[in-house]
Amino acid sequence: MELNYQGATLAPEVIQLILDKANTYLILSSLLITQLHVESIWGKSPVAIQNNNLSGMSMPFSEESLDVVVRPSGITVTKGSKRPDREGGYYYRYQSLADFVEDWAYLLRPGGIYNVSGQIEFEVAVKGLFKVGGAKYDYAATGYQNYLKLMIDKRKAINAANSGALDVLDEGGMQMPVSAKNIIQVAKNYLGMTKQSTSHKNLIDRYNQVKPLPVGYHVKYTDDWCDAFITVISDESGATDLIGRECGVERHKNIFKQKGIWYQLKSSENTYLPLPGDIVIFRWDHLRTGWAQHIGLVESVSGNNINTIEGNAIINGVSQVARRSYHKYSSTIQGYARPRYGFVTSNRGLPIQEVAREVIQGKWGNGNARTQRLEQAGYDAVKVQKEVNRQIQPITKEQLVGEIISGKHGDGQERIQSIRSLGHDPELIQKAVNEKLKNDKDLITLSSEQAAGGEQPQPRKGEGEVEVDGVIYLVTMKEK
Repeated sequence: MELNYQGATLAPEVIQLILDKANTYLILSSLLITQLHVESIWGKSPVAIQNNNLSGMSMPFSEESLDVVVRPSGITVTKGSKRPDREGGYYYRYQSLADFVEDWAYLLRPGGIYNVSGQIEFEVAVKGLFKVGGAKYDYAATGYQNYLKLMIDKRKAINAANSGALDVLDEGGMQMPVSAKNIIQVAKNYLGMTKQSTSHKNLIDRYNQVKPLPVGYHVKYTDDWCDAFITVISDESGATDLIGRECGVERHKNIFKQKGIWYQLKSSENTYLPLPGDIVIFRWDHLRTGWAQHIGLVESVSGNNINTIEGNAIINGVSQVARRSYHKYSSTIQGYARPRYGFVTSNRGLPIQEVAREVIQGKWGNGNARTQRLEQAGYDAVKVQKEVNRQIQPITKEQLVGEIISGKHGDGQERIQSIRSLGHDPELIQKAVNEKLKNDKDLITLSSEQAAGGEQPQPRKGEGEVEVDGVIYLVTMKEK
């Protein structure tokens, strides 16, 4: 899946980076995606092209004399291109788009400068970028009202141009189907990276950040790192559940076997046909059943040859990310793993009502294909279908209001999600609930004395009326 608008394309691998951060920091995906189009037309601006900087992140004057800066997020940046003369200063330059997304999203984290985490309404999230919405600083010099209109209009246009994709993402589509193209593109972004460079250390740090660590081992900057490279590009492309995480190649081979995706080569008469996106495993002394020694990613296939991208490839004595070519059945190749690309790969923790709604929208396909995808994503397909059947029997507005008053749909966020799952607008339904309670003027019996520790009586609204939690009640004396 990719997004297109105004001649710009947001590639699947970049979308996945954004979704990962949105999930981590509880931020609306559409807020981040829309912001990046407003700021750089998804990377088409000169600043973005020159600096891998899609939002114009700028270097303070106090840092301009430094060659390298380590940001609070842990990302290392350098001095980039100049800002406009009237503003002065420089932009940050990032080693990769992954570094940029990591650093930029860190500003929006819970408890940070801005108040966007946990906001479920787009307009409220935009407001959280400004002081009026609880931010410590205003995000844009244009002011809140101008920026709000710009963001709302932009989101509507992007959403319409992509068949409602932003709505789908905001409703829980936090994990997209992964393609071989995704992981190959991420791997290509690292070509030329050398061991002990800043970007290499950042990659190793990313591997070590995900807990628990495989076999509890913390990879060192001096270690062999071919498998750490495969693991990190899997993480960044959203393919972790398909490929697994490891720093030891033999252990990774066993993971592939457990997943049922390992294809062992024989001494002769091999028939397996490698494809782009396959993981290839090597042993240099030609023993196909021995301990695995090296791992890489198949970028392309040319006739009988495979072309790979490998971390810790030794070229002219230098350990680096580089391309190599081999015969597809080279005696140094033990075998291939073929990840099951194209499936949603993990249970995103969505309530079953939300999953059922996605099924109704057609996101999970039909028949056996739907069942397989749901089960691979960790959901009970039978329970999901029962919820689908319940939802397609429509509930009227009046019925829903009555159920809410009786307490059936919970409170707060639980109620909002339940209302949405039934195809109704939470704000309109809540207004109807409040109106019904107000009009009904439920009878309240006054206690003879104030309860210990209780609140003071609320101000009277009219003869025999009090207001409680925004609802007016008629008070009558209890008959003896």
